[in-house]
Amino acid sequence: LAEGANIGDWFMSGGKIVSTLLDGNKITLDASAAKIIIESASSGGDYSQDTSLGSIIKLDANAGTVEARAKTNTSKVAYMSPSGIFCNNAETQAVAAPSGLTRKAAIVGLGYGDVGANTYSDENILAGVYGYAYNNNANPAPAYGGYFINLMAAGLILNKQTIETSSYSSYVSTSAALIIGYTSNNAQNVYLPNDNIQGKILFFKQMGSGSMRLYPYGGQLIYDDNSANDNYDVFCGEMLIAVFTKVYINSVLKQVWLVSKFKY
Repeated sequence: LAEGANIGDWFMSGGKIVSTLLDGNKITLDASAAKIIIESASSGGDYSQDTSLGSIIKLDANAGTVEARAKTNTSKVAYMSPSGIFCNNAETQAVAAPSGLTRKAAIVGLGYGDVGANTYSDENILAGVYGYAYNNNANPAPAYGGYFINLMAAGLILNKQTIETSSYSSYVSTSAALIIGYTSNNAQNVYLPNDNIQGKILFFKQMGSGSMRLYPYGGQLIYDDNSANDNYDVFCGEMLIAVFTKVYINSVLKQVWLVSKFKY
């Protein structure tokens, strides 16, 4: 027992081992509460836009979290746990100072790295943020790799799928957004995806001299006006935009692809 004793830069207090650091910095080892607490007069790192908040950093074994909370405004917090990462304070600069811009964010991902290109496709990538989601609920809600309110897309890249086989049928991948038909002198049956995500947008462009004939999966319908179509053709030079939604038709909820087509 060494209550009240000093050991180097540490002393014993209330069953805790506490540092004797000055200038608002302190470290507390609390075995009874299963916590390590680090207090700092500063906040933020190299890219922080507000370093004056002070911070309390906790490693909490009971909660299973690593938490950084502002001293002067405890509602500002970031934490990491096995259930995810959370941050509610957008005070990290996202661009280099020489740019002359101020772009603050709660989470910043800068994807600097070294990845070689794939010889046959663009499947090798480098990203600042990568998101994927899968819902294994028996009655699943939509699962999105990312959900953004007021998304700012400073450049939009669509994942591509090509239709160039002469086999009877092709299927649109659930990860495709731009589908390009290269088939020549024949009609290729192309089946729309059935992941049933409302608002999903697909772009079809037929470049080959043949065509793509789009079919919905069982129970789904194609509409270009107020009447249903069993299928829909995209001929050479044409582009078609298809949007999936669910609407009531004659008081019955239907799964519908809304399509619009134009040329050149």
